[in-house]
Amino acid sequence: MPVRSDRWFRRSVFLRWRHAQLTLKSIDCGPRARIPHFFPRFCFRFSLYPEFRYLPECPPHGNLLRVDWRVFSKVLRNLGDTQSHTNIRPQVDLARVENIQMSEESSRPHLVGQGPTKRHRFAGRVRPEFGGTDRSLRDLIEGLGVIVWEADPTMRQFHFVSPHAEGLLGYSIRRWLAEPGFWLNHIVPEDRDRVVTICNAAASGEMGEDFECRMFAADGRRVWLRNILQVVRDEDGRILLLRGLMVETTEQKLNEEALRESRLRLQLITEQVPAILWSTDAELRVTYLAGKSLPDLHLDPRQIVGSRLSEYSKTGNSKLPPISLHHKALEGQSISYEVCSEGRTYQEHLEPLRNASGIIVGSLGVALDVTERKRAEEQARYLSVTDPLTGLANYRRLLDVLSAEIQRSGRTGRPFALLFFDLDRLKSINDKYGHLVGSRALCRLGNVLRVCSRIIDTPARYGGDEFALVLPETERASAKQVSQRIAERVRQELEEPSLSASVGVAIYPRDGNTIERLFAVADKDLYSAKAVKSRT
Repeated sequence: MPVRSDRWFRRSVFLRWRHAQLTLKSIDCGPRARIPHFFPRFCFRFSLYPEFRYLPECPPHGNLLRVDWRVFSKVLRNLGDTQSHTNIRPQVDLARVENIQMSEESSRPHLVGQGPTKRHRFAGRVRPEFGGTDRSLRDLIEGLGVIVWEADPTMRQFHFVSPHAEGLLGYSIRRWLAEPGFWLNHIVPEDRDRVVTICNAAASGEMGEDFECRMFAADGRRVWLRNILQVVRDEDGRILLLRGLMVETTEQKLNEEALRESRLRLQLITEQVPAILWSTDAELRVTYLAGKSLPDLHLDPRQIVGSRLSEYSKTGNSKLPPISLHHKALEGQSISYEVCSEGRTYQEHLEPLRNASGIIVGSLGVALDVTERKRAEEQARYLSVTDPLTGLANYRRLLDVLSAEIQRSGRTGRPFALLFFDLDRLKSINDKYGHLVGSRALCRLGNVLRVCSRIIDTPARYGGDEFALVLPETERASAKQVSQRIAERVRQELEEPSLSASVGVAIYPRDGNTIERLFAVADKDLYSAKAVKSRT
């Protein structure tokens, strides 16, 4: 046997080892694969999956030099044979192998007519076995966060469902694949008929459409799913199956429902609450206008929206309200003010309108019709200082007026007079004619006080059958004349029963410099006058 040179032998071993490396790079071995006895000489690496793959990483020297290459080539041919009794399934990246082969062959001349090499013959045997699951594609499907599925045209029998379905809905993949009609049976009854109609349309050859439906999860939740369909046909155009994605849209639906409810509440507010809502841009151009009170002001949103406030208010002076107030809102201020128009009172409030970045892009205003509230406030204010029977000032209002007059008199040095009036024989009138006539007698005296008073004077009901009259800047002589004129006017009343009144007078600061002292002096003078009447 001729002796081979060491250099030639090493070159031959290197090429054979390179062939094995390219071939065995992606060979997946099952758990019961029959591995040749010399395979432990190669380095191998375990993956995260049940199968493992051999990665020949040995250098072209060492123990590998003692391998019988005839036996090794036979093993490689057995690996490529699909009828072999082993369950080794080669999964070769042919593109990568061909690229490497081309790069290697381009570096050396190829003899024409030499025929295919052993490497080409081996690659030809492995190529028909290509078609296993791409691991990167599987990782992509599992990491999408959506349900990838494949089913028959009616979607009653699923052939493939990605693992995300189990985590999202809680049902095992085995139930999806084993139970006919599993998916349709777990759809919310309100959506089931619509889904069946869409599936039947896709099965009959019509274009499938994306749709949304609700599905019961294992824990009873209702999960919104958006289904994206794809119809798979054969070469003759016949429908083979359906493929698609199921994307959870529960959170999106909840947000849409919340937004819809918010818009409905805003619509109810604008339609029922007596208010006006509007917004403007940075140039004070009206961008929105709505409200129940618009007809009261004869405003039409179709004519106002899009116009400037200066056009609506018919003034170009930016210093006049409401334009000046809107400019303050554009500067970031919050403004509140009242406006009276068409006999109505509106409480208006302006705020700066900001975008998502916090930049002021316009103004937002609301005008609330407070006419009725103002009337109620005025009525409450009037009743708080007015006697409900006679309409004169009540005791509270009398005290406020006396306090103000004392302060004014202290500044000006001018006196004022306090007159007390008492309706004579009120008890006998009540006993003889009844309390309605007695109340009417009190109102008659109140009317006389109102008629005989000046605008600056304050007639008031002190309490019971007693009345008071405050006369600013009045001396005692003038006060006596006023009291006599009022008493004479009461006696001249033609209405029955006839009335009379007694009068007491007190002058500030001559008779007292406090309210209590003035009340005491006037009351004493009043009862002195009543005593004189009783003796006559």
